[in-house]
Amino acid sequence: MSTPSRKELLPSNMKGGACHVANKKRGVALSKSIKEGTKMVHKEAENVFFIRSFLKGNININAYAKMTGNLYHVYTMLESVLDENEHLLFGTHQPEALNRSDRLLDDWRYLSGRVSSTAYPEASPATVDYVERLEKIANSSEAHLLIAHAYTRYMGDLSGGQILARCARKALNLPETGEGGSFYEFPGICPKNFKNVYRSKLDELPYEHEMLVSEANVAFALNIRIFEEIDVYNGVEGAIVRPLEFALSAAKKWKEDKEAGKRKNSGPACPFGFTSKTNMTRCPVMGSKNMNGVRTMSKARCPWPFILLHDPKRRFQDWQSWLVLAGAYGFAVSLITSK
Repeated sequence: MSTPSRKELLPSNMKGGACHVANKKRGVALSKSIKEGTKMVHKEAENVFFIRSFLKGNININAYAKMTGNLYHVYTMLESVLDENEHLLFGTHQPEALNRSDRLLDDWRYLSGRVSSTAYPEASPATVDYVERLEKIANSSEAHLLIAHAYTRYMGDLSGGQILARCARKALNLPETGEGGSFYEFPGICPKNFKNVYRSKLDELPYEHEMLVSEANVAFALNIRIFEEIDVYNGVEGAIVRPLEFALSAAKKWKEDKEAGKRKNSGPACPFGFTSKTNMTRCPVMGSKNMNGVRTMSKARCPWPFILLHDPKRRFQDWQSWLVLAGAYGFAVSLITSK
């Protein structure tokens, strides 16, 4: 299969500089699976002190230089192994548009004041762990999992990274010519449009979702450790770098959280058998009919907690309970008055 050209991935349907993106309805897509499956760890990354401070414009040039230096090593390895495994990536491999390593090196040299062409940043311990993870995957029988790392990094750069870019330029008074902040610049492309087309290419990949979502969680956790290192470097009180096991176990934790979520939403056992969204479609009184005439439920729980008393937390919160109570009361009154 030939790799689509950059033009195929990047339709330039723009008017007056604005991005016009065509929305296409899909079923369960890989891009959606990754987005949904990484929500928790994504939120955790945003709550690292370094990132929270960054978003508030509280960042010093040394910390920013350290970040760009570390990411230089990450992207150098990522882009190298992506090139080597291009045959597994299909239309998602777009080095001309996405490669960041050269820009990161230029930024680091500018920010650190080391303009010599022989100057290179030193990789931190957490960065070395990240690089070794990429290398290990690339040399395994599951090299397609590199897609999870590419998606996590590049889509992040095109999304939240654009906000961080504005914060960095303002906080550090970076020149308008781009020095020091070129990492976040993607010349000639519309980020919103590019992301949509990139996701559509991702959704066409013939890979099982769960493994890629698991590895995307690991990718986020590896990035978190790099941010935590910067907090330690900055002397943030209480800052620590969690062990590598934290990152590697992120895949397992995601699966556990997923199962816990299913159990949480399953609701209490009901003698009528209404214990899941599927079974609840048989309920004669709850829910509403969809286009196919099947009743659907918003939550899986017994519709009669008052009568059966096996759902004490709900009790009189359901209108059905009040309806039955009123009916029983009316029936009792009618019996009494009829005598």
